Amino acid sequence: MKRKLTFLTLIALAVVLAAACGRRHKHHGELTDAQLERRAHDKLDYGLDEIDATDAQRAKIGGILDKQVLPELKALRPLKKETHDIAVRELLSGKPDAGTLHKLVDDRAVTLTGLAHKLADAAIDAHAVLTPAQRTDIADRMQERAAEHDDSDGEWMANMMVERALDKLDASNQQEELVLDHKERLTTEFKALRTSGDRSRATMDAELRSKAPDAAVIHKLIDVRAGQYAGVAHKVVDGAVEIGATLTPKQREIIREKIGATK
Repeated sequence: MKRKLTFLTLIALAVVLAAACGRRHKHHGELTDAQLERRAHDKLDYGLDEIDATDAQRAKIGGILDKQVLPELKALRPLKKETHDIAVRELLSGKPDAGTLHKLVDDRAVTLTGLAHKLADAAIDAHAVLTPAQRTDIADRMQERAAEHDDSDGEWMANMMVERALDKLDASNQQEELVLDHKERLTTEFKALRTSGDRSRATMDAELRSKAPDAAVIHKLIDVRAGQYAGVAHKVVDGAVEIGATLTPKQREIIREKIGATK
């Protein structure tokens, strides 16, 4: 499952902190269904080129993408804006409702977990089309890419964004202490999430290299990871609600201007 396809409704903390520190996001419009399909097929073609897939394999796996994956992704797209709008409305209200945001996390967790299970089924079907050598090739490439990923860069960037946000919002000493306290707590949570993620990747690597992946193992792993992500998301919400309640009207307007939100 892609790293970005998480249950972390991190819009919460991002709206309060990160959005205030950067330039306005330039919105070029959402992809149309046709554009989404084209991009998905382009990425699939690239991956199949890497493993020298045959025409027959391309046809079968392309069919899996069209029938089992793309419809699910298209159905999920409207939730992105809805999630953003709810989070922004609550966190910039002056009195964020924790119950509303926690329910948002739970609802999205259910939806995204369901999506992950369906994508896993599609992946298992595609796995059956590949040769043992191709499966090994894909697993090796995934290992290499994971090893190249350096989370220290992400942590450095997050620290810089928090500092810029506090500066642009002209945060009080009390706000700064509150934000930094929550940042440290969440950093610990994210590190634990990455550690458990490493173990999960090892399990998935073994299944990918196998002749016949154990669907039960994969689906159980998805449920476990979904619970872990949702747990962290709830802690993010707790921090965001506490911080959001301290924002002055001027600070809320600064954030609205930066993210292009309306009251």
